[in-house]
Amino acid sequence: MDIVRQKALLPFYKPLLIWLFKRADLILVSSEKLKKESQFREFFNLKAEVLPLPFDFEEFEKIKIDTSFEKKIKELAKGRKIVLSVGRLVYYKGFDVLIKAARLLPDKITVFIVGDGPLRKSLQTLINKYKLTNKVFLLGNISRKKIVTCYKVCDVFCLPSTFKTEAFGIVQLEAMSFGKPVISTELEASEYLWNSLYSRECCKRCYKALGSFEICRRISKEE
Repeated sequence: MDIVRQKALLPFYKPLLIWLFKRADLILVSSEKLKKESQFREFFNLKAEVLPLPFDFEEFEKIKIDTSFEKKIKELAKGRKIVLSVGRLVYYKGFDVLIKAARLLPDKITVFIVGDGPLRKSLQTLINKYKLTNKVFLLGNISRKKIVTCYKVCDVFCLPSTFKTEAFGIVQLEAMSFGKPVISTELEASEYLWNSLYSRECCKRCYKALGSFEICRRISKEE
């Protein structure tokens, strides 16, 4: 709903958006926070209703894992703890923050990023620049079965989004369905947990979650 990166175009889009909001009988938003903090809330607030993004835990859990891919991931990890992140490789996902955070993480921790997109080449360049080719792995666009396998074998899930374009990441719920601790960001008009664009904070959160992994796993299963 809100225009983030293309702000220069806002003067052209805004009159049309306001007209649409006024014409609409009902406007659905994905969270209460987005409803309260959107830059257009004054034009639609009375018409807005919150409809959380749906996720079918039972259907997702029916997907069987890929045992050969599981073996490959474990071979790459070499017995290290795994921080997993999933999403399109685009600017607002903050994967560059996670990669920079990997520099600060102990060698007993590795990072796997699932997904593809326009930033793949630049992210790989960043990995090469910091000599993290044995610590951070871009897995690309893989099958649903393989994604489920990644959720199963990872120790912690991290969604380091840096812009409110990320209204809500369903991947968090996917990770939770496997009882995995989730680390994510608090962004304006989004429902997230920590607020930072800095790799040091990302590193601290990942390491803390891994350091108290048994407690985190117990809590995530109980919730």
